[in-house]
Amino acid sequence: MEYAKGERLIDYVVNNSPLKEKECMRIMKELLETIIYLHSLNIIHRDIKLENILIDKDDSQTERLNIRLIDFGLSVTTDNIDFFKRSGTPGYVAPEVLTADTYGTQIDVFSLGVILFTM
Repeated sequence: MEYAKGERLIDYVVNNSPLKEKECMRIMKELLETIIYLHSLNIIHRDIKLENILIDKDDSQTERLNIRLIDFGLSVTTDNIDFFKRSGTPGYVAPEVLTADTYGTQIDVFSLGVILFTM
């Protein structure tokens, strides 16, 4: 696994809040690209939260943040039977995980919305 010499996104947000809109846009762009890629492979992360995102500032460009999504312990593929069980971290979990019998990739997008709101 690649070494990320930065910090967790939650620590970065706490130490640098409030984050500027431009910085939030860069972080969200990278997270959205990551999620689009995972969903194209039919993978649902199911536990996206500030604590599961590592950031690493690029030494050559102070404006650039390298984002790493970690902890795929609750991840499933869309054809997996366990995919319909309740899972995730309270506060980040989409309502349909708690109320619906089935859900899909949209639960990761909901978690990204919570992260954007927090930043």
